[in-house]
Amino acid sequence: MNHLLIFRGRPLFTRVSYKLKRKHGQIVLQHDRFGSEGEGCDPDQNHFKQKDVSQKSLWNVCRPGDIAMSKGIRIEIADNPDELVIKAFHLFVQIGQETLGEKDRFSIAISGGSTPRPLYRKMGEEPWHSEIPWERTHIFWVDERCVPPLDPASNYGAAKSDFLDRIPIPPGQIHPMPGELDPAEGARRYENDLKSFFGLKPGAVPVFDFMLLGIGKDGHMASLFPGQKSLDEKKSLVISVTGGDPLVPRLTMTYPLINHARHAVFLVSGRGKAEVLRAILEDKDETLPAQRIQPKQGKVTWLLDRDAASMLSEGLLHEKSC
Repeated sequence: MNHLLIFRGRPLFTRVSYKLKRKHGQIVLQHDRFGSEGEGCDPDQNHFKQKDVSQKSLWNVCRPGDIAMSKGIRIEIADNPDELVIKAFHLFVQIGQETLGEKDRFSIAISGGSTPRPLYRKMGEEPWHSEIPWERTHIFWVDERCVPPLDPASNYGAAKSDFLDRIPIPPGQIHPMPGELDPAEGARRYENDLKSFFGLKPGAVPVFDFMLLGIGKDGHMASLFPGQKSLDEKKSLVISVTGGDPLVPRLTMTYPLINHARHAVFLVSGRGKAEVLRAILEDKDETLPAQRIQPKQGKVTWLLDRDAASMLSEGLLHEKSC
């Protein structure tokens, strides 16, 4: 029997029961709190009951606002870009609240690019930013162009303009990548800063509570680009690369670090990403860097708008096992 788990736009951290009726059957799901360590897409853990159901396409089942989970990957589809921002904001707040219920600080790593900027601007607005415990949050960057901090191409500079200047966060809790340094030196320094912040023993890897990621039309994520040797980096946590548009030196976190995150959240918007998104999620094309984000102990969530999800098919949801 195919396993399909769906629930509709309701709080993630409460125990709820959802029923989805269709012409050929029904699914009843009782879902425990999403995101706790040790939980997975496992029938015994999530306590669901289901009957066989027949669907013709993804949109018959997973309409905007629905959530689907398959083989440990959680996918939520928003109706439009504005709704996508709201969903991303609430997920961020929920993960932060859950994290701070267990420990003293919330460590996040954010990405640059145009897609997350509406989310960042929302974070800097009232009443939104008051929902976030900034005084206990530490912000790092997944990648950065090797330019001065206030250069128009700087990811840190964009975030500073979008929300950092308007939120009540202690300056010492903002940790930009040193893009103004020589790239190799900047990578070494940032990796050392990470090790110091997390108080790691030799050989240990930092575990971020939340990472916000995106994808390019070529399937790149962070500043890990298709075909580059950086994809095979196994030891360094931060490296320097050259690639992307503009074609400039960059600093980027590597797979060993990103794949240790407790929550890796992809934010994807627009029809221009639909084809590569299908290649990542359905075709499992391992030449595309974003396809390799598979945390062993963490969770992966894909937040998509309807245009970005437009080429996903029923095959994504009809997996043989959960």
